[in-house]
Amino acid sequence: MFSVQPLFARMVLPSLGGAPAVWNSCLFFFQGVLLAGYLYVHVISRFLAPRRQLILHGMVLCLPLLCLPIVLRQPLEGGDPGFLRLLVILGVSLGGPVFAVCTTTPLLQKWFSAGRHPLADDPYFPVCGQQSRQHGGVAELPHPAGTQPDAGPAELGWACGYGAVVVLTLSCGVMLWRQGPQPLSVVPSPKTIRLSNRPGGRDGCGCCFRLFRPVGCWPSPPRSPVNWSPFRCSGWCHCRFTFLTFILAFSRWQPMSHVWMVRSFPVAILLLLFLRSDSVLQEMVKHLAVFFVGAMVFHGELARRRPGTSRLTAFYVWMAVGGVLGGMFNSLVGPLLFPSYWEYPLTLLLACLLFWRFRSEHDPKQVNWWVFLPEGMAVAVVLLLAVARGSLVDGLVTVVPLVILGFLAKRLTLVFALGVGVVLLATEFGDLFQDQKAVLHSERTFFGVHRVLRDVETGFHELHHGRTMHGMQNTEPSRRHEPLAYFHRSGPLGQVFDEFSGENAKSRIAVVGLGTGTMVAYREPGQHFTFYEIDPSIKRIAESPHLFTYLSDSGRDAYDIVVGDGRLMLARARDKSFGMIILDAFSSDVIPVHLLTREALELYYRKLSDDGFLVIHISNPHVSLGPVLGNLAADAGSRCWICRDQFVPTGLQESGREPTLYAVIAREEAHLGGLLDSKSDLPWIEITPDEPEAAWTDDFSDVFNILR
Repeated sequence: MFSVQPLFARMVLPSLGGAPAVWNSCLFFFQGVLLAGYLYVHVISRFLAPRRQLILHGMVLCLPLLCLPIVLRQPLEGGDPGFLRLLVILGVSLGGPVFAVCTTTPLLQKWFSAGRHPLADDPYFPVCGQQSRQHGGVAELPHPAGTQPDAGPAELGWACGYGAVVVLTLSCGVMLWRQGPQPLSVVPSPKTIRLSNRPGGRDGCGCCFRLFRPVGCWPSPPRSPVNWSPFRCSGWCHCRFTFLTFILAFSRWQPMSHVWMVRSFPVAILLLLFLRSDSVLQEMVKHLAVFFVGAMVFHGELARRRPGTSRLTAFYVWMAVGGVLGGMFNSLVGPLLFPSYWEYPLTLLLACLLFWRFRSEHDPKQVNWWVFLPEGMAVAVVLLLAVARGSLVDGLVTVVPLVILGFLAKRLTLVFALGVGVVLLATEFGDLFQDQKAVLHSERTFFGVHRVLRDVETGFHELHHGRTMHGMQNTEPSRRHEPLAYFHRSGPLGQVFDEFSGENAKSRIAVVGLGTGTMVAYREPGQHFTFYEIDPSIKRIAESPHLFTYLSDSGRDAYDIVVGDGRLMLARARDKSFGMIILDAFSSDVIPVHLLTREALELYYRKLSDDGFLVIHISNPHVSLGPVLGNLAADAGSRCWICRDQFVPTGLQESGREPTLYAVIAREEAHLGGLLDSKSDLPWIEITPDEPEAAWTDDFSDVFNILR
């Protein structure tokens, strides 16, 4: 079902932009439709006989065929359409097909349990297929980046796939009709009796199922060793692991013992807390390992506590309720309630608190040496890594609390959970007291955590979003007007403004991406800057004189700030009103693809004067945007040049200059004046397009192939 989620997001992004309301509306829609579909199956399975269910469900499946292929049914104008209108658009465009798909698997399992198959008493083993779709597992297997490169064929493929689902589902129903269903047993299995009498035995299914969901929704991470979660850039692995753990947990063949997974869980938590590494790959492997073990534990408990076939549909309903609650917690409660990324440590703490409730059920009656094997292996790993790094003393210091918490995990599981909570809190708040940088301001929004730091040695103020620095300023009164970081006067952007200064200066300049407002430091008398910024909190930070003074020093008549999606807001400007458009929105780990498409370039050219040009800041450690811009320029009959300032001496970096990468796109070389003839050590080199026909469009973009 959720294969249509990235597909439809690609369709609405150019029209709606990347505002939080769009994401929240889509989230509520898909999870709400999933819950509605499960409730539908629950109701008809209780009040209708299987043959009548087949007739009704046949109509439910066939009616959405009239709505295929999926298209945006309601044309949209630029601007915020509102939460309710977005829900209406989603419902009209794809409500029918999505509802029909999400009802199919639980109903098929209910039909299977009513048949005469030898395994009809335990129809849960196909549950992994449904959950893989719920997490996008099967749907996104061909595209690890999480998106379809070409939305056009994807729409047709999804429509054909839906047609196949209709045919196969109705075929299963016809088979059940022919053989005649056996009466459903109303006596639950002994396992069901034992578990259903426990408080929360059934109602906790959704919570157990969604327990580790916040890890997969992780935004751009901060620098804390616990809060720094690599799942943001490994979401594809998260989906695959969710899919795999459901298969292993509900499969009739158990290659991994659930008891061993339960015993390994506290060890995984301890290794996460006490193993530190500066390697991104090692951190990613460590967090993914914890996610895998934790998902195996709680999905295994979900499978172990599953009810009998008489309550199969209720089982699905509670899982959907857990999904809705988990989605609300991540997308709404977290950004509003927590000042930083606390969902991950709170999820780990909650996992440990829930863990103690069923830990004793898996303890052996006799304590053997192999019971302590996971803890022993963890201690050995820590010591071996310490020896390899030449710091055995540090390893021994790490082992002591690890052994203590490991003992508590064996004997006093609740105390172990509280101990983990103390370590997590110490790590979180310890990040606020750094030796080199003091936190002046911290604010969390739907776009992430923004921090303003003060470097103790240099006195510079720096704006950080997660691990990405978006600007800095010298606080000395005589030097605070100097543009620093990626906008340094001796860098590529400085060359552009030096060339177009004085009589050649552009009177009106548009900048997509505000940051600290550094670019206004290049303003000359008579010039006006218009900034387009999607995050209102960035506007507040940039205009706060106690944090950054670039904007306040320039005066209110020097600039305007338009809050909203850059492409949508720029479309409202007068045609041919800007001499230069600067795009500064591609430095973080998430790039706005809709700003680099053929349709977007056509928009920029409409807003530029006849001799206007584009300047694009493309410094990014994760993706290489040079080939994308080369193909895009060639597709439009333009040319593209790139300037690399990536080897900055240490002395210059200490003075505020950062390695950077810029590109310019112009319809004619003459529009760039003498920029390309500059005798600087930083030459502008023309990009030769490798595949002009592969230019990105609103329907096509292949982000995965440009990953570094």
